Formats: sequence, C-alpha cells, structure tokens
Amino acid sequence: MFRNVQIAGILNITEDSFSDGGEFITYENAIKQLEFLNQYSDVIDVGAVSSNPFGKDISVEEEIHRLKPIIEYAISCSIPLSIDSWRYEAQKFCLNYPISYLNDITGFSNPQLYPVLRDHSAKLIVMHQVSKGRANVIDEVDHNQIYFRIIDFFDARINDLIKSGISKERILIDPGMGFFLGSNPLNSFSVINMIPELKKRYGLPVYLSVSRKSFLGKVANIDNPKERNFVTLACEIALILKGVDWIRTHNPRAIKDSLKILEHIQI
Repeated sequence: MFRNVQIAGILNITEDSFSDGGEFITYENAIKQLEFLNQYSDVIDVGAVSSNPFGKDISVEEEIHRLKPIIEYAISCSIPLSIDSWRYEAQKFCLNYPISYLNDITGFSNPQLYPVLRDHSAKLIVMHQVSKGRANVIDEVDHNQIYFRIIDFFDARINDLIKSGISKERILIDPGMGFFLGSNPLNSFSVINMIPELKKRYGLPVYLSVSRKSFLGKVANIDNPKERNFVTLACEIALILKGVDWIRTHNPRAIKDSLKILEHIQI
C-alpha cells in the first residue's frame, strides 16, 4: 500500500504564498528548488499565483511570464510537471507544452477550456472548494454540510468532463483542505476521514495537500507555517493510512524517508 503513494512536490514561484512566498521567485532559486524536489517527487506542482486568501493578485501575463521559463527548463530535463493554475488564458498557454498534470483549484469551472483539455493528454486534478470557482476567497460552510457539498460537486463536475470527451482515467479528485473548506479546522479533518468513501464512490485517485496548512496550526497552536513541518508529516502519514493516492507537499523527502520505515511495519 505504501509504495503506491505518489508525491507532488510544491514549487511556488510567487511573492506571497503563505509559507514560502518570495523564496523561489527568481529563476535561479526556482530551478535549484525544482532540481531538489525532483529527487523525491513523482511530479513537481508549479504555481505562479498564490491561492493565499490574503495574497495579492497578479495579471495573467505575469503568471505566464513566471511559468514559461520553468516549464521549458523542466521539459528540457524531462522533469514531469503539474501546473497549478485556474485562469483560462494561463491554462491554455501551459497546455501548449507536454505537461503531465493540470491542477485547478476551482475544479475546472470554465467549460470554455474543455475542448483544449480533450485534445491534450495531461491528467486533471479536479479540486473542490466551498467558494464555488472563486480563488483567493474564504467562504464559511456548516460542518455538517461538507460531505454533501463535496459529493454534489464531484458528481456534477466529473460528469461534465466525461460528457465533453475527457476520459475518466485522466481525472484525479481533490476534496480540498484548509481555507478551501472555510476557516473551521474540523471541516478538513472530516474530509480526511472521508477518503475511503470518496475512493469507493468514484473509483478515482484521491489527491490531497495538507502541507503546512492553517487548520493544522490551529489544532497544534503553531502560528508560523514553517514550524508546521512535524504536524504536516503526522497528517500526511495519516493520509497514507486512509488510502490517499497522491500527496502534494513542501517536503517530499520527509514522506519518502517515512515510507522506508512504514514498509517494515505491519499496520
């Protein structure tokens, strides 16, 4: 079971991502981090616009400007890429390249992109969020409604994608975590406990990211995101035990090293 877990290493080429904004905004630092992450990751998830609700927006032109040299370098080195983008123009630009995954935090809410997706081979990470297609927004939701909202979302969106000609085998589902589910940390823990049900209902790989997120900080009373690495790893191991297929993380080496130990323990 443990060997089947796949890892997406996070590369934020942004100024204001919540835990590492500004660290990899220069080309040199981004390439150095890309090469480091590639040692421990199955794919590198690159984002040029922060989904931090307290961050600032940038133009689509700037997003493309940041992504283009990283994409071209990775392709030249045969490094598999996932592009974390939700705006049509940037997504369409990235699909001009042989990227492996497209990760949309709005869950591919724009049908205008569907013909372009159909003609590409990239797998699609379809993420649920309670704000219904709006990025950088925190909407609150009743804790008892999370399950039904997630099921309603995936039932509709998976059907829309398949009807547009996109193979079901290309779809991964991400039920969302942290602020994408509102500010109540119990919402995120409910979703983690829901993983087996989602796998059974949809028969699709479940993709999740808890890395350094605020809901972990609230429970563990850790304000600084960079000090949440230990609680992140604890939660990521729990995800593995719950049967998650993909983990998106800032620290892929920690998971890889942990898996070496878990392989020798009967659970």
